[in-house]
Amino acid sequence: PQCFRKEAALHARPAFHPTVASACQEQRTGTVGFKISKIIVVGDLSVGKTCLINRQWLADALKENDPSNVILFLVGSKKDLSTPAQYSLMEKDALKVAQEMQAEYWAVSSLTGENVRDFFFRVAALTFESSVLAELERSSARKIGDTVR
Repeated sequence: PQCFRKEAALHARPAFHPTVASACQEQRTGTVGFKISKIIVVGDLSVGKTCLINRQWLADALKENDPSNVILFLVGSKKDLSTPAQYSLMEKDALKVAQEMQAEYWAVSSLTGENVRDFFFRVAALTFESSVLAELERSSARKIGDTVR
C-alpha cells in the first residue's frame, strides 16, 4: 500500500525491491520472521507524551536493534475526534515530529476504521521486504533456487 503522506514517507517506492519481487515470483522467500516493537502512550494533549517517547523508548529501541534495519512509524489515532481545523494544525506538528524521528507518519481512526487496514498492510509490506532483503543478503553464498529460511 502507498504511504499516507509523501511528506513523511521514507519508503516512497511504489513496489517491492526488484530482488524481493524476483524471489517472491520464484517462490524463494520461504519463511521470513521479523520482530515488531510497539509502545502505547495515552494522555491529554500537550503533556509531553512525544518527548517521553523520543527520550526513552526510541533510544532504547535503537540500542536493542540494528538501527539500519529499523522502520519507524508515528501513528496519530483518534482522528475522528478532531475538527478539520484542529486536525490540520496537529498534522503539521505530526509531520514535523515524524521527519525529526525519521519515521513514516500515519493518521488513523480506530472508531471509523479510517486508514487502519492500509496502515497495517503498509507495516507488513515494508517489514516483509526488509526481512527478505536482509535474509537474501545473508544467504548470498547459497546457490540460486535455494529456499530462504
